[in-house]
Amino acid sequence: MDDLSRRAVIEELELFEKRTREIIGRIDGKRSIGAFERDELQAMYSALKEDVKAAAKLGKATQDRDAQTDWERYYFAPAMLKAANGLRAKTNSHPINSNWIGSLLDAACEFSYYLAMLQKDRPGDR
Repeated sequence: MDDLSRRAVIEELELFEKRTREIIGRIDGKRSIGAFERDELQAMYSALKEDVKAAAKLGKATQDRDAQTDWERYYFAPAMLKAANGLRAKTNSHPINSNWIGSLLDAACEFSYYLAMLQKDRPGDR
């Protein structure tokens, strides 16, 4: 398994986790938000959800080749599928009044778990 593919998977998982935690950070502990912030958060959540679903469908961290690598097969694809299932809050729902935190935490945990497992699995360990 090539190291370039491994690095691409790590970078993509880190990016998805960062995007997820950014939304969590903006709503965690708040009791209310204004209409502008609500709309902005809904756009962020909608884009995240769409991107996770697209990545889950593709099953690859990059689109520059046809075949899925082992790194993608064992780490990226399962993380994306599970995160997509975790992002169950509706995109047009209210970030505070709906269970966005639960949905986002589910997805963030999947990214974090597969990222940690991938970082432990070094090339040549198999």
